[in-house]
Amino acid sequence: MPRLFQRQRRYRRLFHVALVVAATFLILLLIQRHQLSLLQSTLSQTQTFLAEARRTANLGNRAREQAEDLTSFILDDLRFELIALGRTDILGESARRSLDYFENLPPELKGLTTTDALATIHNTLANVHYAEGSFDESVAAWQASLRNLEHLHRAEPDNDSHLYHLIETHNELAIILREAGRVEEAMVASQQALKRLDSLAPDSDNNQYRINRAASLFSLAENQRFLENYEQAIPFYQEAQKAFAEDIPKEVIALQIHMTSFNNEGYCHLCLGDIDAALKAYLAALIPNRDLIQLEPGNRHWQKEIATVLNNIGTIHDENEDADLAFRYLDESLALRESLVLWDPVNTRWQLDYATSLHNHASLHLDLNAVEKALPYIRKTFDVYQLLISREPEQENWLRRLQDTLRHFNDRLVHDVGRPDLAKKLSTEVTDALAELPRDAVTSPAWNLFLSSLYGELGNATIASTEEAIESRLKATSLRARNLQLEPENPERAYELATAYLDLGEDYLAASEPHSARVCIQLCHYLLARHTPPLLFRREPLIDICHRHQQSLSPDATMTLVPSDAIWNYEDRRYPPAEDWNTLSFDDSAWKSGPAKLGYGDSDEATLINFGGDPDRKNLTAWFRHRFEVDTLSGLTPLRLSLLCDDGAVVYLNGEEIIRHGLPPGPITATTTSSIMKSGFEEDVFRIFMFSAEELPLIMGENVLAVEVHQNEPQSSDLALALEVLGGAPLRDPLDSFDQELAEQVLGEALPPILRTWLSAPEHTLD
Repeated sequence: MPRLFQRQRRYRRLFHVALVVAATFLILLLIQRHQLSLLQSTLSQTQTFLAEARRTANLGNRAREQAEDLTSFILDDLRFELIALGRTDILGESARRSLDYFENLPPELKGLTTTDALATIHNTLANVHYAEGSFDESVAAWQASLRNLEHLHRAEPDNDSHLYHLIETHNELAIILREAGRVEEAMVASQQALKRLDSLAPDSDNNQYRINRAASLFSLAENQRFLENYEQAIPFYQEAQKAFAEDIPKEVIALQIHMTSFNNEGYCHLCLGDIDAALKAYLAALIPNRDLIQLEPGNRHWQKEIATVLNNIGTIHDENEDADLAFRYLDESLALRESLVLWDPVNTRWQLDYATSLHNHASLHLDLNAVEKALPYIRKTFDVYQLLISREPEQENWLRRLQDTLRHFNDRLVHDVGRPDLAKKLSTEVTDALAELPRDAVTSPAWNLFLSSLYGELGNATIASTEEAIESRLKATSLRARNLQLEPENPERAYELATAYLDLGEDYLAASEPHSARVCIQLCHYLLARHTPPLLFRREPLIDICHRHQQSLSPDATMTLVPSDAIWNYEDRRYPPAEDWNTLSFDDSAWKSGPAKLGYGDSDEATLINFGGDPDRKNLTAWFRHRFEVDTLSGLTPLRLSLLCDDGAVVYLNGEEIIRHGLPPGPITATTTSSIMKSGFEEDVFRIFMFSAEELPLIMGENVLAVEVHQNEPQSSDLALALEVLGGAPLRDPLDSFDQELAEQVLGEALPPILRTWLSAPEHTLD
């Protein structure tokens, strides 16, 4: 029983152990299965992740490749079409987005194709910046493109396409550098292009080689032309032409380089004065130009280019006085330019070219005295500028071009063919047409000044009666008065109105209306003296004119010591007189004599003097003496000396220098040149110098004034002297006895409210 019990207890223990072992095994089995499940799950996730990574990588590569293809299409193939359409905004935005995409690609996804795409993007941005006038940004973009191309060339040195692309980019960079004024850098870029090309073996059968060689030589020529080294530019142009020999590839770029090299060579010959060589070059440019038109008949740019060459050839034949040949080429040029304008009437550049052709036709007909044939071309020329003005009335360039053209043809009609009536008629037509433009479109000061100038042209004495001149001057003055009202703090507006008052005053003098003339001249003097800075334009000479007019209109009880038309003794030989020539004791009885004005070259001299035998080497100096009497020294202060000289002069009184005008300090000799050169109205201005009698070496009885007049250069066209001395002649205040009521009556709208305000408080002056 006990043994049985013991065995039972032993079996129970064995069972428990077996049970524990089985449970432990089961637990271990379950744990193993769970771990296996976790491993399988992790493996599955890893496989899924790897599959996704592979798919993403494939998509990334495909996206990159698609982006590279799209970049090549949009930024390369469509680049010039979009720029020609003026859509640099689309092109620039596309390029910037593409650049951002490629720059942010992971390094492992970037390859040589990506580098090539980056070069294309930078090329595009360079063209966009250039089209928008941002030269510095364009240069930076070309330089970035060069860095990418250098990387490609180093990676694949045997790939000539990378090298050719580098050469082309160097030449493109040179263009922008030239236009940015960085010519020395442009020279380096052009030389780099040629140096890289020379690293290749010359291959006359390889069009790409020949085209790039011609382009590089052309670029070197352009650098020299930009620097105005025309003699050095011409050989480079000729070498560029020789790069093609007699077999020019029928490719646009080759023909374009060939055409432009001849065209620009012709320009250089013209600048050097070799008309025959210029004509030869321009005629040679026609051949590749006509080939370009055949190659791309829809490209209007080639029509524009050939029209320019034809116009140049026509003007050269005009210079050679071969009217038949001139008309032959000018007619073809005009027809092409007219067709371009009809095809695209809003293209400003083509409109301006059309105006040039019309201008040339009109001038050639006037050369032949065929006035009636010239008139339609003149009117059409005006029509072009009036069209541009109507589109852009605030564009000052169109205003200036029309004014210059009107002045040119008026001058030719008056002086070359003797038809002032036609000059007046054309001026009236132009001013009437422009006056009809809506005032809200043409309210700028520039416009008012322009229209004022046109009315001033109508007031020209060569084409207008005195009454008509006054009417036109009043209109011109009213427009300038409007400008002063618009910009009262702008001293230029005060100056412009002052000059209009002076012109109007002189018209009233010509009409024998001294009271009206006086108020106009006083207003001119007031604006110049009180509201115009001393260094602005020609303020001082104009004030001198006002003083002389005021003196003549309201003479004081002055003593005339030397009249402006006094008789002077003079010496007009090349060699100077004796050293004491300016003293009272010098004997000038052997000198020539005559009344002032003395000189030559202005056609209004009372006495013509000699300038020597060589018109290109005139005598630089002439010497003058005038004796005058002084009865009393009392009442001479202030003493006014008015000097008209062209160019500079030294004035001596009784041997003592009292005035030096337009000559350097220090000793003066017969070969000393004047430091100023007078032209235009300044040649007729008496410069005023004020003295007290006590400070001058005046003596009772006989005195002598001696003047030496010096030219600015030996080739100077004219010389002049006149001198007036008045005793007891103070300078008038601008508003001395000013009659404002009369001024308002005479001027009306030409007396602006702001000026009336200033006149009521004349102490108001420009700071």
